[in-house]
Amino acid sequence: MKKFAYAKINLTLEILSRKPDGYHKIKSVFQKISLSDIIEISSSEKPRIEFTGFKPAGETTIHKALRLFEQKTGINTSLRISIKKRIPAKSGLGGGSSDAAITLLMLNKLYGNPLGKKELKELAQKIGADVPFFLDGKTALVEGIGERILPLKTNLKNYFALIVVPDFGYSTEEAYKMFDLHGNPGEKGATEKLIRCLNKDCTQLESLLYNDFEEMLKKTDKKFTDFLKKITELTGKRFSLTGSGSAIFTVYRNRDAAKSGLRVISNEGFKGFVSRFK
Repeated sequence: MKKFAYAKINLTLEILSRKPDGYHKIKSVFQKISLSDIIEISSSEKPRIEFTGFKPAGETTIHKALRLFEQKTGINTSLRISIKKRIPAKSGLGGGSSDAAITLLMLNKLYGNPLGKKELKELAQKIGADVPFFLDGKTALVEGIGERILPLKTNLKNYFALIVVPDFGYSTEEAYKMFDLHGNPGEKGATEKLIRCLNKDCTQLESLLYNDFEEMLKKTDKKFTDFLKKITELTGKRFSLTGSGSAIFTVYRNRDAAKSGLRVISNEGFKGFVSRFK
């Protein structure tokens, strides 16, 4: 069995408050994009999980998904799980979360669907806050710590994202620690403004992109600020951080225009992707 684990971008991300357990309440519009990892599962006498492209350090979300599935179902799997990594780590593109969600769905299908949607969502939440979205998400309003997901009807399928990934990154844990010290929590109205626009023909999408982590990094991290300024100058476009970073993106209505932007930043030595909204 072979599946694509798609990445996401955050069209908005507002951090509302920090809970006593350390998790943060958010309000965000998640958008699935065509950039993906590829996961393949087959039976094997010698179970193993192997990565190509790059291998994440320590126990991965794939390991967690497999362990939780076995514990919940009582099934003793004997599988070879191969993951071709194409979504950059520490980028805010949700690669690890997407890998975990797709692995859960594949395991469930492989063993005859022993778990319902509610049980799959419960397992997904135990792995990470963003994982539930990837069980079936496309464009959605995501609230709470990621468990409240409201699908949105949009006309964004013809949009393309130009994503630029710097040579530095932040883990989610690091980013939230920085935000607790230097960020400005609270609802800014950016998400509601974007959703109102999405209910119509949202021609001003680029100007409505917003991320609380970006606002914090602009005040505290010269490395990020210099990177954002350089990419903006090269392309003439407004870019926004996705997730907790460090990737930034902008939007285009035309694939050729997005590819032209990619050539510009590539000629200056930056790493980027053009990815279609899904």
